[in-house]
Amino acid sequence: MATTSRTVLVIDNSPESLCRYQTDLTSDSAFFYEILAEPYGNQVLQRYQAFPPDVILLGLEDLPTADFTLLDQLFSELGSQCPPIVVVGSQQVRVAVQAIKH
Repeated sequence: MATTSRTVLVIDNSPESLCRYQTDLTSDSAFFYEILAEPYGNQVLQRYQAFPPDVILLGLEDLPTADFTLLDQLFSELGSQCPPIVVVGSQQVRVAVQAIKH
């Protein structure tokens, strides 16, 4: 069976959520994920440009405000080169992982 390889950029301020993403993404031997973690802030776009991911997981539960400034920046900066973005709260980690796998 071939292994599928993807790079995932996880943007979340919660160390617990980042750990859950790591655990859930690496639990399936049919998939190999390079996981890049970045808290909210100015470094997200720089991290994206240095290591373009196949998908972005954006955790909103620990976001200080309920606005979507980061999403606006990503779409504005990346345009048609923007990869799929999965927006989740920490209660939906497994759902986000399943979405990436399909």
